[in-house]
Amino acid sequence: MDNTNTPTSTSQLALQAASSQAQPTLDAAAEKAAAEKAAAEKAAAEKAAAEKAAAEKAAAEKAAAEKAAAEKAAAEKAAAEKAAAEKAAAEKAAAEKAAADKAAADKAAADKAAADKAAADKAAADKAAKPPRARRGPPADGGEEERVDAILSTSKLLGAGGERLRRGMAVSVPKRRAFALERSGKIRFGSVEEVERAATRLGSARIG
Repeated sequence: MDNTNTPTSTSQLALQAASSQAQPTLDAAAEKAAAEKAAAEKAAAEKAAAEKAAAEKAAAEKAAAEKAAAEKAAAEKAAAEKAAAEKAAAEKAAAEKAAADKAAADKAAADKAAADKAAADKAAADKAAKPPRARRGPPADGGEEERVDAILSTSKLLGAGGERLRRGMAVSVPKRRAFALERSGKIRFGSVEEVERAATRLGSARIG
């Protein structure tokens, strides 16, 4: 076999040798590129995961804040409604009490007015039903019968006995003398009995 190196065979051998020597370098570069690519992809994935987690955390925090704000607003609204209801109830109770007090005062005033009117009406009726009081002071001359009527009215001596006394006093001289003494201011009779006693002292006998 001819081992003589020809140009062609020498070039091929050189290329093979160079290729054999360069192959480890190429493999290392490829491995390095693959590793760098994997590292970049891993970093990108980790970054995306971190960003996603941060976004989810922010969203959760926002939702929690919105929920807390809504709960606070609801609580404040409920408290305001309760305060308004209590105020309305207090105002209603105060108005009802004022109305009741006014009604009681009006009733008391009406009752008092009715009582005052009843008392005034009774006093007027009593005054109208009361007989005239006996005239004070001595009667005028010839007023014995008028004086007898006044004494009879004051003493409430009515009926047949009173009429008998009226006739007796009208015709009795001693009683006329007694009334004459009264007119002179020396005596004042307050009852029929006083007239009788005075007439007896003046010499009168029985009436009739």
